Amino acid sequence: IFQYIDFKGIKPRPFELQIGLSNGYLAKQQRRNADLGESIILKIIENCPEINPYWLWTGEGEMLKTKCKENVPLEKGNNLGSILGNKPNVKKTLPFESPPPGGSGTEVTALREVIEAQRQQITGLNQQITSLNQDKERLINDIQEVKEEKNELKEEVKELRHQLKLATKEIEYLKNVSSMEDTQAQVG
Repeated sequence: IFQYIDFKGIKPRPFELQIGLSNGYLAKQQRRNADLGESIILKIIENCPEINPYWLWTGEGEMLKTKCKENVPLEKGNNLGSILGNKPNVKKTLPFESPPPGGSGTEVTALREVIEAQRQQITGLNQQITSLNQDKERLINDIQEVKEEKNELKEEVKELRHQLKLATKEIEYLKNVSSMEDTQAQVG
């Protein structure tokens, strides 16, 4: 993208403003040697229709969509140039039109291949999401079953504690009875 910005003869900040990026975003990505990301590339394509999307995505092919003479940058002061000078007058090629003179359909084919690869990737991700959602439902059911088992075990523990308390009282009673019999036997 810096190659395009240099080609246009502008600074990164006005370009960032034009496509709605925060101040210094491009410089930060360049320092980190990081990709721009799909949403940023889409913003660039929307705001800079003369950029060849395949070139922007892969770095291969022509930077501009066409190589016709209208796309050659003009020097400042040239009566054919724009007010700002050094900017091309890009001839737009619509998707249903044939490739520009001297160009080929390879860029379109390459873009279609990229789109198909992304569709397949999206399909794979959707399948993963479906599988993860099914796993999530199974885990939620397992958690519910464990909670129910925990409640049942609490009740069983409560009952066992009650039985233990009764058994302890019965043992104490029997000890007392036994002790009284021993005392009566000694007295008697």
